[in-house]
Amino acid sequence: MVETLPARRRLFAALRPWRRTALISASLLGLYALAGFLLLPAILRPRIEKTAGDLLGRQVTLARLRLNPFALSTSAEGLAVTDRDGAPLLRWDRLEVNFEALSSLVRREWVFKDLRLIGAAARLAMAQDGTLNIDDIISTLGAPPAGGESSGPPPVLRVRRLRIEDGSVSFVDRSTGTAFTSTFGPLRLDLNDFTTRSDEDSSYAFRGSTESGETFSWRGQVGLGPLRSDGEFTL
Repeated sequence: MVETLPARRRLFAALRPWRRTALISASLLGLYALAGFLLLPAILRPRIEKTAGDLLGRQVTLARLRLNPFALSTSAEGLAVTDRDGAPLLRWDRLEVNFEALSSLVRREWVFKDLRLIGAAARLAMAQDGTLNIDDIISTLGAPPAGGESSGPPPVLRVRRLRIEDGSVSFVDRSTGTAFTSTFGPLRLDLNDFTTRSDEDSSYAFRGSTESGETFSWRGQVGLGPLRSDGEFTL
C-alpha cells in the first residue's frame, strides 16, 4: 500500500497537463460553437440589412439568419426587399449555402458544395418613360470602385450544385398607357458544377410555366468568358 500511493500520485501528476489541455480545448470549442450558433447571427443580421439596404437604396429585412460553424453552412430566411413605390421587389423564403473551405484552399477559388434558393420572387416594372425599377441598381452595381482603382479580377467561383425551387418573376409594363402584368412561375433551375472560370462549361436544366399554363424547359451547357450556351429549348 505504501508503494501504491506514490505510483498513483505520479500517474495523476502525469495526467494533470493532459486534463488541463482537454479542459482548455473543450472551453475553446464551446466558445466557438456559442459564437457561431448564437452571437454571429445576432451581429450579422442587422449589418446585412443595413449594407444591402444602402447598396440597393431600398429597405431590406431579413427574418432569420442561421450559421453552422462546424459544417460552414448558413441559412438566410425571410428576406424581403421593398421597392421605392412600396411594392415588393425581391423576396425569398430560404437561402441555404454550404461552403467548402478545404477545396477552396486547394483550388485557390471559392468553392460551394451547395446553393439552394427556395420560394424566391422578383418584380420588374417598366414606367411610362420606359425606365425599369432596377435601373439605378444596375448603375450602382456596374459603377467602378471609389478612386477609380481596380482591385483586380474577381475570385473564381465554383458551385457544385445550384438549385432554385418555386421561383417566380412578375413583370409590370406601364409604358403603353394601360398597365400590363404577367407572371412567370413556378420556375426551377438546376445547375451542376457551375464555375466562372472561362475555359469550363457547366450543365444546367431550367423549366417553368406561365400564368396561362404554358410550360417551357431549357437544358444543355453554359459557360462564361464569353457567355455561351448550347442546349435544347422546349415550349
